[in-house]
Amino acid sequence: MHTLRDRLTVEASAHLAAQLPELLRGAYYDGWTPSSVPIKYDTDGYVNRFVQEARVDAEDVPRMAAAVTTVVRDHVSPGTLESALDQLPNDICALLLQPA
Repeated sequence: MHTLRDRLTVEASAHLAAQLPELLRGAYYDGWTPSSVPIKYDTDGYVNRFVQEARVDAEDVPRMAAAVTTVVRDHVSPGTLESALDQLPNDICALLLQPA
């Protein structure tokens, strides 16, 4: 979630977080520095940040990123996740929206 959060604007990130259950919201905001976002990166940059944040292998990122997206979608109002994803390049959206 941090990799997505840091790619969004402060407003979009806060709007998404407001929809999350308290436990997920706490994890979402952990370590966030609003003054340093959004951080622009392409798909490779997204994967590299995900690897660093989650401490997983790069080949696991597509499956894990899709699973995180599914969990977030299950906990927010319809359209909320899509509004956040509209800020991302199409290739990053494709990574996040593939079947988990």
